[in-house]
Amino acid sequence: MLLLVSACLLVSDAYSQSVETTKRIDSVITALHGRGQFNGAIVVAVAGKPIYRSSFGETLTNQKITPTTQSDIASLSKGFTAMIVMMLAEQGKLTYDDPISKYLPELIKFSNGITIRHLLTHTSGIPDVGDLGIDDPVLTNAKALKTLAKLKSNFREPGKKYQYSNTGYLLLATIVERVTEKSFGDVLSEKILDPLGMKNTFLSGRTAGMGGIQSTVDDLFTRKNSSGNQRLRRHSSRFR
Repeated sequence: MLLLVSACLLVSDAYSQSVETTKRIDSVITALHGRGQFNGAIVVAVAGKPIYRSSFGETLTNQKITPTTQSDIASLSKGFTAMIVMMLAEQGKLTYDDPISKYLPELIKFSNGITIRHLLTHTSGIPDVGDLGIDDPVLTNAKALKTLAKLKSNFREPGKKYQYSNTGYLLLATIVERVTEKSFGDVLSEKILDPLGMKNTFLSGRTAGMGGIQSTVDDLFTRKNSSGNQRLRRHSSRFR
């Protein structure tokens, strides 16, 4: 009987802590929204279980934001790109230490020593798209690759320094397309979105790999708790 009472107290205490944590989260997010510092949807989970799910504000078209509102996840898209590359590596269709010139021969004049691993870890030495002067609203992977092939710049030696590069993830998406002979959007749906039931997530941007994915917090929570995410953690150390 004593053990039963103790167990109930522990459960009750854990519940109280959870309620208190939820209240504190709501208080912080509400205050941020009131100061104009947060506008969007949020899901907070502990041990894989949501303890807080809410939304604040309106979209640019004056629609109320909800946890199912789709929005551009920007550079969070890179995690999807990396996961697809790891899946292809797992299937033996490429390796992390493959030179990128194996898949992008048009870049051979400045890609000496640059590997897929370098692109994944932002250590390729290839500058960001803005620094290369190729960042524009209608940029496509094909256009970016064509522009890169014409450059005569001496980039930083690969593997020496971290340098955040959207260009690198753009190139990874192009490599994915050449290895699979499919569009990046089709590969994204086939390997991640459809298997996980992410029905409100899709690629909308012209420039694949570095961004352009639309999603919801509910869909991203599904991905976070998927077996695919466990694969991501398991293999991520291999390309560091």
